[in-house]
Amino acid sequence: MDIKHLSWFIETVKEKSINKAAEKLFITPSALSARLVKIEDEVGCQLLTRSHHGIALTPEGQYFFEDACKICELQANWAYLNQRQRAMKENISIAAFPSVYNTVIPKLVTNLTSENSPYDIFSYQYDVLQIETAFYRNEIAIGITGINQNSFSSVDAFAKNLNLRLCILGSDQFGVYVSEKHPLSNRTSVKMEELSEFLNVTSFDAAFKKMGLHRFNAGCAINIRGQQNQLAYISAHPTLCFGIYPSLLQKGIVSRAEHLCYIPIEGNPLPITYVLLYAPSAISSGASQLIITELKNIFYDYLYVTNNT
Repeated sequence: MDIKHLSWFIETVKEKSINKAAEKLFITPSALSARLVKIEDEVGCQLLTRSHHGIALTPEGQYFFEDACKICELQANWAYLNQRQRAMKENISIAAFPSVYNTVIPKLVTNLTSENSPYDIFSYQYDVLQIETAFYRNEIAIGITGINQNSFSSVDAFAKNLNLRLCILGSDQFGVYVSEKHPLSNRTSVKMEELSEFLNVTSFDAAFKKMGLHRFNAGCAINIRGQQNQLAYISAHPTLCFGIYPSLLQKGIVSRAEHLCYIPIEGNPLPITYVLLYAPSAISSGASQLIITELKNIFYDYLYVTNNT
């Protein structure tokens, strides 16, 4: 027995007619009559008398009717309060570039959006240009991207131009992801110049195109030829190819992909820094500080604890 069926019982008593109640409830009289019989079976006593004059309550039915009304009233009040609470929640829009979106953001949403949380988080997978555009259009409150050292000054200038705050979340490096059957899989590290030997080309871009992979990047959700996830493709072609991605992907996505290994590139030739930008005018100070703290903890766990265990 649930709240909906209790409301059917209440409506029948008020209308004093199964036919009239069924019409108001947009159900058939036979369905309503069968449900009322089932309610009486569950309670264990007769609640209604039926005659050509209509429906009437038995003494037991009167007690049940009063209790049912109280229960439905409490449920309606709870639904109203819940709706009001949701309306009072702070909506926070976060855009992140693919490797962060697929690893860090799900953890952030889980941690900060419990039933009683004052926040509703809406997340989007954007590339760097899309994040910048979204800030220009005031569509997001927070953007998370990855940059190299040469790009920091331009990102800092962009932030100052739009009155955005900037926060460093952590540093990472790119590594090689291969199938466990790939010749590189037993290595603990690999040099950048060694990678070309496995494809017999000098240009990595040319290698990716030669293998039909186009440009491998951090976009785990980007499909190859509209068919396969890049990491799934690597896993399915043991000796054919490799991908160069941030080590961040070891947490979550790579652990769910079959037969994949991560190998650091020696000397960290492709350093990457994860940067958070946020608009103070689009998010409360309490929310921004909470999210920054939570993100720093997640990045620390994913980058440093994971990579050193």
